[in-house]
Amino acid sequence: MDALAGITTNGSHSREKYERLRHTVRALRRVIVTGALEGVLLSMILTAWLLIANRVPYFDRFASVRNALAVGALFLTGLIPVARFRNSPKDVLPAGALGLGMACLCYWAWTIYFEELADRMGAFQIFVMGLVAYTLAAVLLWVGSMIRSARHHHQLTMQHSPRRPSH
Repeated sequence: MDALAGITTNGSHSREKYERLRHTVRALRRVIVTGALEGVLLSMILTAWLLIANRVPYFDRFASVRNALAVGALFLTGLIPVARFRNSPKDVLPAGALGLGMACLCYWAWTIYFEELADRMGAFQIFVMGLVAYTLAAVLLWVGSMIRSARHHHQLTMQHSPRRPSH
């Protein structure tokens, strides 16, 4: 009986595998839901911006204010994955890419309707610029977490180290 003491049964191994799989699926679901929400919001803002700019002549007088508000709304919406996954930088890029991809598909669809829209900037250019921004944000969050971790570790070692006698 003592020879079998360290051997785990197949049931506990599959339970651990199941728990890891469940955790992975839960994390993937959070990334997909956040990215999809961001994509829908970005697409709605973009659509409203394009329709107001091209179909409501009253707001032509306030074009710079209208454009600034729209860009600000797009920027704040683009921060959703960064804020949601500030403690998990590896999830910022996939969630941001999903939302950005949805918004770029919407932009591409609008370039079909508004033919001169693609002359200014293409959907692929916007997608690449957005990916660069999300990559930079993920790297900055990762570096920030490394600094916090190092400071925390340093504080723990300083608290538990014996004091040297002063001369």
